[in-house]
Amino acid sequence: MDGHVLLVDDDEADILFLQEALKRTKFPYPVIVARDGASALELLEKEAPLPRLVILDLKMPKLGGLDVLRRLRVSARLRDTRVVILTGSAERNDKRDAELLGALLFLRKPTDTSQYLDIASKIGTAELEGSTR
Repeated sequence: MDGHVLLVDDDEADILFLQEALKRTKFPYPVIVARDGASALELLEKEAPLPRLVILDLKMPKLGGLDVLRRLRVSARLRDTRVVILTGSAERNDKRDAELLGALLFLRKPTDTSQYLDIASKIGTAELEGSTR
């Protein structure tokens, strides 16, 4: 799974729209999906190598995205994991908390499916910029 991306989201439509948009923008990495935060942490804790990037929703069952991000940041092995938040949340505290926890980007989920191409481009740009750090 070297060079992959972990997408963590519980909404099947959002997963499919983003995967399709990433393909259309020629995003070069395979996407592995976890459907909740607990499953994502389980994958991350046993996966080697780690994903190049985690795309993380905030509002999910079992374990929310901010809780996942907090756990990543306190883990010696996972603390440098690069994370992009992609959420339907409009709460300012969520954005602030994600930024304080080192998220590369905080993106709102589009209300129109045609906007997923723009989201995919932003994710690709963040991945490229993040890989030079």
